[in-house]
Amino acid sequence: MKTGFLLVLTIFSGPQKDEGTVAAFETRDRCERVGQMAVEQALKELRERGIRTGSAWFRCQEVRGGSIGDLTN
Repeated sequence: MKTGFLLVLTIFSGPQKDEGTVAAFETRDRCERVGQMAVEQALKELRERGIRTGSAWFRCQEVRGGSIGDLTN
């Protein structure tokens, strides 16, 4: 068994909420770096779409399990 980290991104835009697992990582540090970039990108896209009320958040959820081969992220 290995410890890994799932990047979960939550985006609120107006009355809608979207949440999903974006990727899996072998280290928390890498997960957090990609999570920060994903939040910045999501906020940029909300602004470009003209959405005035919105937010984006991420979390790195520690998980245990296994994979076939190495995680690529």
